[in-house]
Amino acid sequence: MESFCDVRFMEYLLKKHLCNMKVLFLFLIITFSISALAQQGKDEILLRGQIYSTSTSSPVENAHIQVSDFDNVHAISAGDGSFQLTLPRKDTYLIRVSHISFKDSIYEIGTSPNVTQISVRLELRPVQFNIPEAIITGKPNE
Repeated sequence: MESFCDVRFMEYLLKKHLCNMKVLFLFLIITFSISALAQQGKDEILLRGQIYSTSTSSPVENAHIQVSDFDNVHAISAGDGSFQLTLPRKDTYLIRVSHISFKDSIYEIGTSPNVTQISVRLELRPVQFNIPEAIITGKPNE
């Protein structure tokens, strides 16, 4: 009878120990996940902005925004001129903005260590196209 009680007691301790191990394992997984997410946000900066025309102050749609040090980081402005880029953390960024109807512009944007988001307003100057006069001649159909 004593051996039966000892076996039951050992089963109880083993189950309790396994339950505690599961809780500990779950706690460690959650802790490491939160730590990884927190670190990810510190290594990146969110750059948001809007692009406007200098002559009309209206938003510029379909402007191309490129970051000079990162070939694969670029955006196209929306109908309201807005854009958004997630950038690897640096002290300064050179941003090139281009559009077929405007002169290309380059902006230098600086950051500080605690900044996680930057908002900018960028402006583009319209291009003046000087097209020579065209004279059209023809003969009436007979």
